[in-house]
Amino acid sequence: MGDTYTGPRSDIEETKVDKIEMRPPVEGKHSRVTFLTKPELKGGYVDAPHAQELTVEVLETQMEKLVYTGQIFTREGFKKPAKSKIYLNARMRRFFGVETDGVLKIGNVMLTVAQGRRRSEGGRPEAIVIDSSNKIALAQEIKKRSSSDQYTRQIADNFSNQGGSAIVGTTNRSICDINRYPDFGDVLDPGSQEEGVKEYRIHKKRVLENSGNMGEQGEALKPFLHVAIHGKKNFDGNKHGDSDIEVGTARGSSCSDSEVVNWFTSRMQEKMRERGVVINPSLNRNDDRSDNSPIVKNDVRLWGHASKDEGKKTHGDNFMTIQLEISRQLRQKYQQEIADILTEIIEEFTGKYHK
Repeated sequence: MGDTYTGPRSDIEETKVDKIEMRPPVEGKHSRVTFLTKPELKGGYVDAPHAQELTVEVLETQMEKLVYTGQIFTREGFKKPAKSKIYLNARMRRFFGVETDGVLKIGNVMLTVAQGRRRSEGGRPEAIVIDSSNKIALAQEIKKRSSSDQYTRQIADNFSNQGGSAIVGTTNRSICDINRYPDFGDVLDPGSQEEGVKEYRIHKKRVLENSGNMGEQGEALKPFLHVAIHGKKNFDGNKHGDSDIEVGTARGSSCSDSEVVNWFTSRMQEKMRERGVVINPSLNRNDDRSDNSPIVKNDVRLWGHASKDEGKKTHGDNFMTIQLEISRQLRQKYQQEIADILTEIIEEFTGKYHK
């Protein structure tokens, strides 16, 4: 498709989008936002909502709050937790993605999942009950599950350093997933979840407003591109339709303009080749491709959570959200190149709709 496309919203009055105000960064409790310094990038922004790694201190605090290793109440009286089991309440079963009577592997141990247990006859089920001998392995498993988006912060920061607006999550996704709804329950701290998502949405509104592109009702007056940077596993040929980079729009829900989506996808592919970005097939599974250029697809496997359309619901059809899932090896090796590519794409997008 190349770098040309037409869209239904390019005829909006040019005079409505003029002012760009230079603003200092805002550091919130769960995310931070840096604002536009280069007007040529006013047509969009990037974010890395899952950028924050889980620190040892935060993990220890959560383990102290959530994990119980003492005696539990059973029909036969008070007993120690079984070494072969992990007892999880409903929220923690969702967090780990397991069902009752299923199996959860932590370290080299396979534990049978049981429903939550109480420490007293009249008490509430504990979030996690486990034998003390498995506690360290459990902490390592939580940390592992919380680091799937490593290196996305560097991409967003590099984009920001080139003059674009960027939002970066500063609380780990296991504690507060700002990429979901305020009442999303599959986290370790539901209180932080609601607080963090509300803060994040305020940041998004500030970015749109700062671009000079927000109407009186909070609507985007001209097309505005939100690129959410996420991490995916390396390419796996055993997974049907897998790719090195996937462009997701919640199946068109977060960006219904298929022409924009196809243009973005093709530009990512083209610019990767132009910059000599390549993958190492030996780091992938069942990868027998002859061309080591990254494979870029859209809305095939990782199309994004339904909450991706929140921007469109709040700011109208001109607010277009694209989820960019990038394989680990590309995130690790090509942070600057990916940031450069996103800078060029948003600059081209701005040139089309924000002349």
